[in-house]
Amino acid sequence: MTAKRFARGAAALAAALGIFYLVAKIPGLSPSSRPRPAPDFALPDLKGKRESLSSFKGKLILLDFWATWCEPCREEIPELKNLYAKYRDRGFVIVGVALDFDGKASVLPFARKAGIGYPVLLGEGLAPAGYSVSGIPTAYLIDRQGLIVHRYVGPQTFEDFAPDIEKYLAR
Repeated sequence: MTAKRFARGAAALAAALGIFYLVAKIPGLSPSSRPRPAPDFALPDLKGKRESLSSFKGKLILLDFWATWCEPCREEIPELKNLYAKYRDRGFVIVGVALDFDGKASVLPFARKAGIGYPVLLGEGLAPAGYSVSGIPTAYLIDRQGLIVHRYVGPQTFEDFAPDIEKYLAR
């Protein structure tokens, strides 16, 4: 591949990502239209133990799909860490699903360096069946009854997530 062709491809990708970011931040496009049951799945965690989504039943879950190579995902991690610190004692959990193809080899050192304290599962390039992840980061808010009540596409801030978390923790 020539340098000129690579530069054109990189520019096109950057433009597409910019449009994706802007569309994802438009209010009203991301919430789930109707609550629906969250499909269960089991994936390995960073220690190799298989963990199922249903093991978090009874908690308010923010299911976050991300990857170590995704810059918007990396920028969102401090926001997620702050959410987890503030709400975990009230029955809230974040479950990160890393979509890196090389799995534990890249995710484990990254998670340690970033100080991620919430559970991280290894999707190894694929989101579990039943979850629409056309770009990352994508997150789903799952209420205590196991229903998907909100979908967030694109990077979010503490302030973007907090009102919904407060609303569903109060129920």
